[in-house]
Amino acid sequence: EKEWKEVLDINLNGVFNTCQATIPALRTGRGGNIVNVASWFGKVGRPYYAAYCASKFAVIGLTQVLALELASENIRVNAVCPGAVTDTGMREYADNRSRELGLPDANERIAQIPLGRLARPQDVADTVAFLVSNRAGYITGQAINVTGGVWMS
Repeated sequence: EKEWKEVLDINLNGVFNTCQATIPALRTGRGGNIVNVASWFGKVGRPYYAAYCASKFAVIGLTQVLALELASENIRVNAVCPGAVTDTGMREYADNRSRELGLPDANERIAQIPLGRLARPQDVADTVAFLVSNRAGYITGQAINVTGGVWMS
């Protein structure tokens, strides 16, 4: 129960609080963008990751609700859904969790990614940059995978 509360507090309440603090400024500025960070684990349940998956499903739901509520004010709300990313705390957590549970290690997981590598932080940042650009001006309420194709494998 402690882990459940901690994960939801960070992953869901953190996003909610950030949105709540940001929206008034976007309203006075006559529009803008919010890009939340979810995960591809927010689109598909994974064994042994109940709290994490639930929190990221909720982030995607919050993203969609806010997109609907704020569209008339020219505020677009989207989410990025990274897969495994190099050099992040989630990678370390996943590796430790896999060892504890006897699940496939990082090299086996990389072999399941069609593009053959983990995402780099820049891959996620580039997706965010696109979503806040004018080129994405007609995109709202979406949860964009940044997974190297793992979603399809």
